[in-house]
Amino acid sequence: MVPVFRSPLRRILVPGLLLGLGLVLAACSGEEEEQRDSSQDVVTYTCAEGQAFQVFVFAANPIVRVTLDGTSYELRQVPSDLGVTFSNGEVQLTILLDRASLTGTPRGDLLDCAEGGDGLFS
Repeated sequence: MVPVFRSPLRRILVPGLLLGLGLVLAACSGEEEEQRDSSQDVVTYTCAEGQAFQVFVFAANPIVRVTLDGTSYELRQVPSDLGVTFSNGEVQLTILLDRASLTGTPRGDLLDCAEGGDGLFS
């Protein structure tokens, strides 16, 4: 008997197995994307003079959404020497422990904001 992977059947079986694997991976990818959209944490940072903004953190995704004054900014994680930094090229969010700074917004720079508190969105 000739082993399956050395026989002419391999021309049919191997592409079929690869196609099946591709379909399974595509289905898992779609589920993961749906999960990313629904699995999120929301953190509110409160700054001086009661200014506040929210950060929506999506599980297993290097993207956050920042909401300030009704405007949302989608920021991607970028390399950082200290803390974690997200940016879209204009607006930048830097988080270190329970503190955050948001720069480049029309409202100006919000520096040394604390996680939680009695902010606008709490």
